[in-house]
Amino acid sequence: MIDSGFETRSLRMELLLLVTFQAPAADVERIMEAVVAITPLRMGKYDSNAYQSAKGIERYRPIEGAAAGPETELRRRPGT
Repeated sequence: MIDSGFETRSLRMELLLLVTFQAPAADVERIMEAVVAITPLRMGKYDSNAYQSAKGIERYRPIEGAAAGPETELRRRPGT
């Protein structure tokens, strides 16, 4: 606990939106460049703010109605 007190100053609340997307790891840089070209992703005195999670594996199986048609095997591909 702070027993010597502390100083505060005025602050300004800003709207912060969180956008989440999934993409193959190889496409992330291209997508982020396109996003930043539209909006600078500014936060305070910084721009191009983003968080990229660890690489993962996308898992899916097309079912009836999918463009690829239904499949019995589970697909796996690297993603982020």
